[in-house]
Amino acid sequence: GQAEMFLLNSVFDADIRLTYLEPLGAVVAWKQEEGSFQLLDIAGQSIPPLADILGALGQQPDRVEVCFPPDKLGWQGKPEPYISDISLMVRGAAADQLSGPLILSPMAEF
Repeated sequence: GQAEMFLLNSVFDADIRLTYLEPLGAVVAWKQEEGSFQLLDIAGQSIPPLADILGALGQQPDRVEVCFPPDKLGWQGKPEPYISDISLMVRGAAADQLSGPLILSPMAEF
Protein backbone atom coordinates (compact mmCIF):
# COMPACT_ATOMS: atom_id res chain seq x y z
CA GLY A 1 0.00 0.00 0.00
CA GLN A 2 3.03 2.32 0.10
CA ALA A 3 4.43 1.76 -3.40
CA GLU A 4 4.57 5.49 -4.11
CA MET A 5 6.60 6.25 -0.96
CA PHE A 6 8.92 3.32 -1.67
CA LEU A 7 9.76 4.74 -5.11
CA LEU A 8 9.81 8.38 -4.00
CA ASN A 9 12.22 7.69 -1.14
CA SER A 10 14.57 5.91 -3.54
CA VAL A 11 14.73 9.12 -5.59
CA PHE A 12 15.51 11.30 -2.56
CA ASP A 13 18.70 9.35 -1.75
CA ALA A 14 20.95 8.85 -4.80
CA ASP A 15 22.88 6.08 -2.97
CA ILE A 16 19.83 3.80 -2.79
CA ARG A 17 19.83 1.11 -5.44
CA LEU A 18 16.67 -0.67 -6.51
CA THR A 19 17.44 -4.03 -8.10
CA TYR A 20 14.91 -6.46 -9.49
CA LEU A 21 16.04 -9.99 -8.70
CA GLU A 22 13.99 -11.90 -11.25
CA PRO A 23 14.84 -15.43 -10.02
CA LEU A 24 13.76 -14.40 -6.52
CA GLY A 25 10.70 -12.43 -7.66
CA ALA A 26 11.60 -9.41 -5.57
CA VAL A 27 12.84 -5.83 -5.79
CA VAL A 28 15.55 -5.09 -3.26
CA ALA A 29 16.35 -1.61 -1.97
CA TRP A 30 19.95 -1.50 -0.82
CA LYS A 31 23.07 0.59 -0.23
CA GLN A 32 26.73 -0.18 0.05
CA GLU A 33 29.08 1.85 2.24
CA GLU A 34 32.68 1.00 3.20
CA GLY A 35 32.34 -2.79 3.35
CA SER A 36 28.84 -2.59 4.80
CA PHE A 37 25.79 -3.83 2.90
CA GLN A 38 22.57 -2.11 3.96
CA LEU A 39 19.38 -3.98 3.10
CA LEU A 40 16.74 -1.26 3.33
CA ASP A 41 13.64 -3.07 2.13
CA ILE A 42 12.26 -5.82 -0.08
CA ALA A 43 9.16 -5.69 -2.26
CA GLY A 44 7.85 -9.04 -3.46
CA GLN A 45 5.39 -11.79 -2.74
CA SER A 46 7.88 -13.36 -0.33
CA ILE A 47 11.16 -12.43 1.34
CA PRO A 48 14.09 -14.42 -0.03
CA PRO A 49 16.92 -15.59 2.25
CA LEU A 50 19.73 -13.10 2.79
CA ALA A 51 22.30 -15.50 1.28
CA ASP A 52 20.26 -15.64 -1.95
CA ILE A 53 19.98 -11.85 -2.09
CA LEU A 54 23.70 -11.33 -1.56
CA GLY A 55 24.52 -14.02 -4.13
CA ALA A 56 22.19 -12.53 -6.74
CA LEU A 57 23.76 -9.10 -6.21
CA GLY A 58 27.32 -10.48 -6.20
CA GLN A 59 27.96 -9.03 -2.76
CA GLN A 60 30.30 -10.42 -0.08
CA PRO A 61 30.19 -7.71 2.60
CA ASP A 62 32.05 -7.65 5.91
CA ARG A 63 28.94 -6.33 7.63
CA VAL A 64 25.21 -6.49 6.90
CA GLU A 65 22.69 -3.96 8.20
CA VAL A 66 18.99 -4.73 7.85
CA CYS A 67 16.30 -2.09 8.37
CA PHE A 68 13.44 -4.49 9.12
CA PRO A 69 12.99 -7.64 11.23
CA PRO A 70 15.41 -10.26 9.81
CA ASP A 71 13.31 -13.27 10.86
CA LYS A 72 12.31 -14.18 7.29
CA LEU A 73 15.82 -13.77 5.87
CA GLY A 74 17.13 -17.06 7.27
CA TRP A 75 19.73 -15.02 9.12
CA GLN A 76 20.37 -14.14 12.74
CA GLY A 77 21.52 -10.59 13.31
CA LYS A 78 22.46 -8.73 16.46
CA PRO A 79 20.12 -5.77 17.09
CA GLU A 80 21.95 -2.49 17.62
CA PRO A 81 20.52 0.95 18.32
CA TYR A 82 20.54 3.37 15.42
CA ILE A 83 21.85 6.76 16.49
CA SER A 84 19.54 9.48 15.19
CA ASP A 85 17.88 12.75 16.12
CA ILE A 86 14.52 11.20 15.24
CA SER A 87 12.53 9.13 17.73
CA LEU A 88 9.87 6.55 16.95
CA MET A 89 7.03 6.55 19.44
CA VAL A 90 5.00 3.39 19.94
CA ARG A 91 2.09 2.84 22.28
CA GLY A 92 -0.54 0.23 23.02
CA ALA A 93 -0.10 -3.50 22.48
CA ALA A 94 2.81 -2.95 20.08
CA ALA A 95 4.79 -1.15 22.79
CA ASP A 96 4.25 -4.01 25.23
CA GLN A 97 5.80 -6.47 22.78
CA LEU A 98 9.03 -4.51 22.15
CA SER A 99 12.13 -6.18 23.50
CA GLY A 100 14.91 -4.32 21.71
CA PRO A 101 15.81 -1.63 19.19
CA LEU A 102 13.26 -0.72 16.53
CA ILE A 103 13.64 1.17 13.25
CA LEU A 104 11.50 1.86 10.22
CA SER A 105 13.04 1.33 6.82
CA PRO A 106 14.14 4.58 5.14
CA MET A 107 11.91 3.40 2.30
CA ALA A 108 8.87 3.93 4.56
CA GLU A 109 9.66 7.51 5.61
CA PHE A 110 6.96 10.05 4.91
